[in-house]
Amino acid sequence: MIKYLTNLIILFSLLLFPSCDTSKGLNVLYLFDVSGSFHREALPESILVSEKILELISDPSNGINEYPQTHQVSTIETQSIMIGSSEYIHIDKKNLFDIHQQVPEVDHSSLFSAIKNSERSSYTDISGALLTASNSMQGNYKGKCLIVFSDFVEELKSEKDYIYSLDDIIVFGVHAFSQNQIQQGNANQDIERFINMLLSAGCKRENIQIGSLSSIVNSPQQIISFFKERIY
Repeated sequence: MIKYLTNLIILFSLLLFPSCDTSKGLNVLYLFDVSGSFHREALPESILVSEKILELISDPSNGINEYPQTHQVSTIETQSIMIGSSEYIHIDKKNLFDIHQQVPEVDHSSLFSAIKNSERSSYTDISGALLTASNSMQGNYKGKCLIVFSDFVEELKSEKDYIYSLDDIIVFGVHAFSQNQIQQGNANQDIERFINMLLSAGCKRENIQIGSLSSIVNSPQQIISFFKERIY
């Protein structure tokens, strides 16, 4: 009898308080390397595939069903620490059954216009860019997703030591070879160095995935699938 009453109380509590998870929405940051040969050879293709990724994520039928969604862009350059807010757009959920709902269409292409017009940077401050990402993605979101387009070669004008946390952020790194990496054959070392940078900031190894730009261009859906797997 006591066991029955205990189970009844537990069931009643679950009905009254179904979940303690108050997180809501999705925050996605697209981080672009604008230095060296990446700016000249890989950046245009990275922007094009990013526009496609944004469309896939925000698709109400097959995308990531978390709203509202915030999509931001930032750069990896000589001084990557962003003062103020990043460029962003905000997407609300559409009610397909409410014909009177007024949800304005969002011009996705406008988000990436500043990146398209960016100048080539002489140095690459990846650490500063990750600090900016950490600051830009603070909040109680259901999903925090960072997409990094880079060759993952950090070239600093002077050594810097930043403190930031990526412990609740999911990272997909999109890699494209630089001319130096092709000549020296050290791309894998640079990728591992980038992964260790993420791990040192508290990012979980299972929340990190690396893919080649050519692979992502052919199948951008793999990024969305990875984010879904890690969020849910």
